[in-house]
Amino acid sequence: MVTHPKYLFTAFWLFVFSALLASCGGGGSSSNGLTADARSATSKIDPSEPCRTLFAGQTIDVGTVCLETDAHFLYITYETTGGWLLNEVHLFVGESLDDMPQTNNGSPIPGQFPYVAEDLETDTFQFKIPLDDLTAECGDLVALAAHAVVSKTDGDSTQEETAWADGDNIVRRGNWATWSEYLIDCEDDDPPPPVCPGAETAYGVGDKTFEELGFGNWGWQITVLPGDDSSVDLYAGAAQHDLSKGTHVGTVSYTYDGSVLHLTYETFEGFGLLEAHVYAGAEELPTNAPGLFGNTQEPLEPTSMLDFTIPVEADPLYVAVHAVVVGTDCEPEEEDPPAEETEQ
Repeated sequence: MVTHPKYLFTAFWLFVFSALLASCGGGGSSSNGLTADARSATSKIDPSEPCRTLFAGQTIDVGTVCLETDAHFLYITYETTGGWLLNEVHLFVGESLDDMPQTNNGSPIPGQFPYVAEDLETDTFQFKIPLDDLTAECGDLVALAAHAVVSKTDGDSTQEETAWADGDNIVRRGNWATWSEYLIDCEDDDPPPPVCPGAETAYGVGDKTFEELGFGNWGWQITVLPGDDSSVDLYAGAAQHDLSKGTHVGTVSYTYDGSVLHLTYETFEGFGLLEAHVYAGAEELPTNAPGLFGNTQEPLEPTSMLDFTIPVEADPLYVAVHAVVVGTDCEPEEEDPPAEETEQ
């Protein structure tokens, strides 16, 4: 059999072309995995310019996401403009993007983010996150991914879009989700008088954890039946629902007659209540954002006791009790002794 020279020529160049393709591949992956710089964001939010544009559908400017810190809390505020409303907000804040709930290829899963609020229909929403929950301090960098579902109604039509705060892309392709890093800058902030340092979030220990309810942060739901007269322990700083990591700071007692729920927060000596939020409803807890629980008290100064009276009818009744507590046994600052008077 004789092979024609032109076929040998064609086979030779096919071989060369295949070799070039293989060498260009470099053994790399073409998956949608994390971008090369995704673990150290080039997009860093400067505390002096703390707002990022909230983009819907990748290009529509629908508002802002702004960050602020003080000595105890990180405040993250979503705000929409131009007739757009927030329907849902999902927020990840953590030490590293590695801790973000994500698929095998690195795409974020907003519904599993640790801070979630849904059924909003509002133009403003704020998360208030204790720095102790983040194990973060002044001067630390934290990873941030702020997601929202927004909508705008024009006559009979409603446009709904997913939205992300402007930043670096998390994955190369297939998902336009973005993230940034934020420097916690609170060195120059005056501590909020008249409380002592160490504000902590606290929850009453119940029969169902936030994890079992599908939320990413810690906390509990309490099932209450008509006729109940009982109490639960109030724990602060019990991350991952581990009471050994937390501090037993008080109790929340309650009675329920089927139509009115009475609750009393009471802290132990050395602790005070700065805020208290109560959810009570016929449906299981719909949000892990205490500001949306529906019943709030914020005393002007730390107090050891707070009472709630909530009209509600349900059997069973689902309850969640949240608080922000501080230590009140602070050593007073030593004052200079008065100058001795001298006889004239």
